[in-house]
Amino acid sequence: MDFNFDDDERMLADALERFFSRAAGPGGWTLPDRPASPSASERWHRCAEMGLAALQIPESHGGLDRPFTDVYIVMAALGRHGIPLPFVSSAVIGAHLLRFGGSPEQQDRWLPRLARGSLRVALALVDAGPRFAPYRSDIRWDGQKLKGTKYVVSDALDAELLIVTAMDVHGGLRLLCVDAQAPGVSVHPQTAIDGRWIADIHFDQVVAGSDRVLGPANAQGLLDEALDKGVAALCAEAWGTAACLRELTLEQLTTRTQFGQVIGRFQVLQHRAADMLLLTEQLHSAALLAAAHAEHIDPRVRRREVSGAKAMMGRYSRPLGEAAMQIFAGMGMTDELPASRCFRRLIAIESTWGDWGYHLDRIAAQECAA
Repeated sequence: MDFNFDDDERMLADALERFFSRAAGPGGWTLPDRPASPSASERWHRCAEMGLAALQIPESHGGLDRPFTDVYIVMAALGRHGIPLPFVSSAVIGAHLLRFGGSPEQQDRWLPRLARGSLRVALALVDAGPRFAPYRSDIRWDGQKLKGTKYVVSDALDAELLIVTAMDVHGGLRLLCVDAQAPGVSVHPQTAIDGRWIADIHFDQVVAGSDRVLGPANAQGLLDEALDKGVAALCAEAWGTAACLRELTLEQLTTRTQFGQVIGRFQVLQHRAADMLLLTEQLHSAALLAAAHAEHIDPRVRRREVSGAKAMMGRYSRPLGEAAMQIFAGMGMTDELPASRCFRRLIAIESTWGDWGYHLDRIAAQECAA
């Protein structure tokens, strides 16, 4: 398998590096923007002008229909610079669900706007409970209305369209498109551990007719495909974030002095730096593994490899961050330090759409069913 970029992919990576370096500012890894801020909206529209919102949308609806490798490149660059964008929610998961689950009328209505960046999507998936369970829902849909609550919804505060999982009267999993400003929708914002804005969303008898349904009567397979793409994208972001964290830590080792010499000369810290190199390369391998199988035609292979990559990411990102924080000492706990924000972003990614334990269980369940 060839992991080298072709000319188009190298051009995309170079363009993103230049753009995100300017967007992140001189220090890099700036604090996340507040919801609906002009700078965040302007950044997303600039990205849409570069074609990022259209990568996974067919050409017939104004998209570029690019392979998942381009998504990997974008997410790795976002991870390196800490830029919060609704890319995964809109351009990956939203684009997949609308493209493969939407009716021709729904595709004509939403996909061109998604490709232009004028429509932002959020996936309302998580219910109350100690474990991630994407294929069940506490929200009930009676064929006309929704009632219930979804939690920790990423990119919800700027989204115009919510894709909500719900159970119908027959116990089937449904995907429903709901306008974020529809009557009965109430959004309760909060911040996550990485400082990014998320929201709990309550649906109080929200009208959603049959024209708002995506996919078949039981949409588990469609949602499974979209989530695997989203998880693979997060693995790429984790790799970019880990690479940034390691670079910041190496800079600390070579510039900070103690007892009259740079701290990088202390053997115990050299061991930590060596550990960080090994862990970063493990995360790189996990990101490549997930990207290579995110669109695999065999769903069993796709699930096994993507979940394996997410489990690796969850297993190795925390000790990587802990090693970095030991080197930064007390400064590593401050909001102002970019390395601290890198570590907290890795922790947030680890728990998004299933932690490493969930994905190991997913692999085991599939192997036992074989």
